[in-house]
Amino acid sequence: RRIVAALREQKQAVRIVAKTHCAAQNLGQGARAADHWLRKFVRHGNVRLIDWLVVEEITQLDTALWNDIACLALNTRIRFLLLGDFRQLPAVLDSFAGAEVQRELQQAQLIKTLTRGYRHELVIFDFLRWLRIDEPDETPLNRALREAWAKFPDKRITPDTALAISHWHRIQLKKSINRTKAPAGAILFVYSPSETTKNLTNKPQTMRIWPGIRLVGAGGKICKGTFATVKTCSDEAVELEDGTVLKKDDLFKYTRLPHAVTYASCQGLTLFGHVTLCDVSSPHFTLRHLYVGSSRATRSDLLSAQTR
Repeated sequence: RRIVAALREQKQAVRIVAKTHCAAQNLGQGARAADHWLRKFVRHGNVRLIDWLVVEEITQLDTALWNDIACLALNTRIRFLLLGDFRQLPAVLDSFAGAEVQRELQQAQLIKTLTRGYRHELVIFDFLRWLRIDEPDETPLNRALREAWAKFPDKRITPDTALAISHWHRIQLKKSINRTKAPAGAILFVYSPSETTKNLTNKPQTMRIWPGIRLVGAGGKICKGTFATVKTCSDEAVELEDGTVLKKDDLFKYTRLPHAVTYASCQGLTLFGHVTLCDVSSPHFTLRHLYVGSSRATRSDLLSAQTR
């Protein structure tokens, strides 16, 4: 953020993009979703005045988006600032002409690796460095989990956010946590498929809503993956802090409960409050899941690794 601010103070035209809406919201400073910005300006040949393009969470971008960015690179006046962490999860099913894409940029001499922690306290930062992902002496998963349980013990409390491998478990966790955290006076919105909601793909579920709860956008009126805080609620509708009013069907259509997120969806997010890493015994749980999940918490005392 300070780099972008310094460039703009020098009257440089800076554009910021990130793969997901949530990463763009988290970054702020006018950041836009990469798909939307590149489609609107680059693919349509409508690139406005730009001196710098800042790309956040570069490992999430697929080859099609990099192709658009490469088109910008043909203009030698435009410079790029690429930010990301190759130890996190890569783009989903990225391929070119049917072949798996090799992340050669990771070995480029243009990459500068930061070895000082600016965002996390040192307990989490040192743990992430100790994992040594993609290095010859990478820490084995079993050993890494033992260290995680020692540093971030399972507090067996209801977390603010739980991270899960599968969408099925995510939905079950949301149901349980929402029921537990709902204060007296919370309004119950019971989901039953109707003509306007029966074909929804965001897996709507029954919600307990109260002023102050943060909901996750599911697209449409609320950008997918972004957070929206409830200002007031009644039996018929919910008003968000930005003034948006959602009736019952719209609530299920445009929002989701915030209490659980999949590991694959949490990159780019800063999760405030207590975070619990679930599904550590799953055969699909890897060292990268541990790395990504641990790096979402703001403090070590707010992070727990669930025991097997």
